[in-house]
Amino acid sequence: MDQVVLSEPIGTIGYLDPEIEKSKGVTCKSDIYAFGVVLFEILCGRRAYIRNDANRLLAPLVMQHYENDTVARYNPS
Repeated sequence: MDQVVLSEPIGTIGYLDPEIEKSKGVTCKSDIYAFGVVLFEILCGRRAYIRNDANRLLAPLVMQHYENDTVARYNPS
């Protein structure tokens, strides 16, 4: 069941799902997005938002590397 709750978006920069701005609604997927950002913070050792950085938001930076196939992969061998 995928319910949407319509409300004003409230949250911390860097953790807000970009879909919230488009739909003006929050779903359980919004929480999953924020949790994913936290996981990438842990994996990358970088904050989700850096004020004076060209790549200030972590999530779009990760998506860019994923799309360009420049994400380092674990190779156990």
